[in-house]
Order: sequence, then structure tokens, then C-alpha cells
Amino acid sequence: MIYLDNSTATRPSLQVASKIIPYFRDRWFDPAAPYAEDPRAAKEAVKVLYQFLQADEKAYLAVTGSGAEAVNAVIQSVYYHTTLTTGKNHYLTTRMEEAPSILSIGKLEENGCYATLLTPDSEGKIHTKAIIEGLTPRTALLSMSLVNGLTGVVQPIQELLPLLKERGVLLHLDLSHALGKLEIDFSTLGADFVTFNGNLFHGPQQSGAICVAPGIPFSPLVMGEPPLAHLAALVGMGVAATEATASRDYVCTEIARLRSRLETEIEGIRPLFRDQERAPHITALEFPGVSHEALLYDLSRRELYACMGGGTQQQIGFVLHACGIQGARAESALSFSLSRDTTEEEIERAIVIISACYQRLRKISAYLVETP
Repeated sequence: MIYLDNSTATRPSLQVASKIIPYFRDRWFDPAAPYAEDPRAAKEAVKVLYQFLQADEKAYLAVTGSGAEAVNAVIQSVYYHTTLTTGKNHYLTTRMEEAPSILSIGKLEENGCYATLLTPDSEGKIHTKAIIEGLTPRTALLSMSLVNGLTGVVQPIQELLPLLKERGVLLHLDLSHALGKLEIDFSTLGADFVTFNGNLFHGPQQSGAICVAPGIPFSPLVMGEPPLAHLAALVGMGVAATEATASRDYVCTEIARLRSRLETEIEGIRPLFRDQERAPHITALEFPGVSHEALLYDLSRRELYACMGGGTQQQIGFVLHACGIQGARAESALSFSLSRDTTEEEIERAIVIISACYQRLRKISAYLVETP
């Protein structure tokens, strides 16, 4: 198969798999039990994750069972520590966000909170103007992804920070699509909370983490569980973080080059957001005259896997509609995301397969339109 859906999940590396297997076969007991302690492995993994984020060790780090759990934990904690103590019950997120942020904030509406979904501009970005229009004196939190997993667009966080700090609004950034691809420095990023999904940089399935800036109150979603309870996930993410750091320059050069081949060597397509700052591994391509559902199905039959959203992600059509790309254009786009494992030979084959499927479907679509 040719797997180009690495914004949904990545294949855990062999090194990650070998390191975590003992925690399912030999060290399967409760990691909180005194006889189950593996302090050296845990301490090494924690140190690696702090380095991966370039975070001060005074920051609070907690391992979760998924990236979605991490996002939900942040939003619920802000509700308990900020909304219930100050009355600030307004939450901001964006129309492009993935399900964990939108659904978790939506759930708070049952408790008297309300939300505003910020609209991006035509470049797929949230700028200061959108923040100003969305802010109220009761705004507690802005929750958003640094990189959109379908378009690859990087948000201009440094532009937004002064206004958020001036208004006392907390900032949560999800880094799931950025880690291992962009230079991340939590100490200067300006976020109060960051979260990530370990499975998006070749870590274990069902792994994630939260990092909280020093001095920011936080309560975990699962009470009574130690912050580092998921020992297998912690060790696996530590290994994956080391590998992701080592391969970041390769991803930013070679994988970006392979992505460029996809964008330039398939006849008739339109790459979207190509002039914007993007993560090096993601592209959204518009296939004029063809339904993305039909194209995705046709590609899947040939064991080439891309993405139109779904699951925890927004549908790509909704994301593009939010950015002002309307009608059939939004319904003809697919997202392709590469990984450090993607090879030149795979991209060459992908170009041939995608081109053939697209041309065939375009002829069929044209025939159906012309036939009474």
C-alpha cells in the first residue's frame, strides 16, 4: 500500500514497538504499585519529552491515553479553575478545529458556558481581527491547533499573543501535527497549555500528553491517577520523540520535496494554500470536476490512502468552506500527508495512480453531466 494519511495516524517505529512490548508481557502490572516501579525508564522518557518540547522542567507534564483525552483535560481544567472561580465562561476555538476541542467546549454549554467558533481568512489563518471580533470580557480560553492536519497551514501564534495576554485569555495549542516537523520551543511559544497525540510522530497508539506552563493551575481529567501512569505510552513516546528530533531536518527538506512532486506532477489539480507557511508533510489538493468521496474510494481500491477528514478530524469540505472556498471546489479536495517513511518510489507510484484515477473519474463526471 501507499499510505498518505499520516495526519490521522502514523506507523509506530520498530524501535518504539520493541521498547513497549515488555510493558504488555513482563511488566504488565499497575505502574503505581511499588514493586512495578521502573524509575530509570520513566525518568529518561520524561527528560526526552521535556527536551522535545524545549520546556522548562518546572512545567507540569502528564501522560494521557490519547491526544483527544489531553485536549479534553485542558478544557475541563480551565472550566474548574477559571470559569468556576472567576465567572469567565466564554470559550474560543476555530471552525477548522478537530472534534476534541469543539465537542469538549460544546459540552460546557450545558453548564452555562458559551462558545465562539472563529472564522479563518482565505489563507486558512486566524488573525488578530478574528480574535478581536470573538473576544468578550468573559473569555477564558482560546483552544486551537498550531498546524491544521488537513491543510498544513501554520497559525500565526506570535501575532495573537499580545492581545490574548492583554485580555487575560489562556491559550491552549495542540501540537500534534507540528512535532517532529517544526521547531517547537514551549518556553517561548507563549501557550499556557500544549497537548499532542503520540501516534502522529510514530509513537504508540493511544498515547498523548499535556504540558502546562509553570504557575498555571491544572487538574487531570482522570482524578487519582498519577501523571505518568501510562508507562508504556510514556516510554514509547520518549523513543518516538528522540527519533522525530533526529529526523526533523530530513522531513523539512526531503519530505517537503516529495510533497512538492505531488503538487506539481499531477495534471489538472490545484494545490491549496501553497503560498502559506505550512508544515512540510501536508498538502491539500483540489481535483476540479470530481467528487472527493469518489476519488478517495477509487484510490483506496488501489491501496493508496489519503484523507477527506472524518473521525476526530473535520471534514475537509467544512474546513475549506470556513476559508471561503465554496461549493464544488470544497467538495473536490483531498488531503495527503507524508511521513519520514515515505519514499521516492512511493510518490512516483502515487502520482501515476492518482493521475489515472482522477482522469478516469473526470471523464465519467463529464459524461454524466452531458447525458440527459
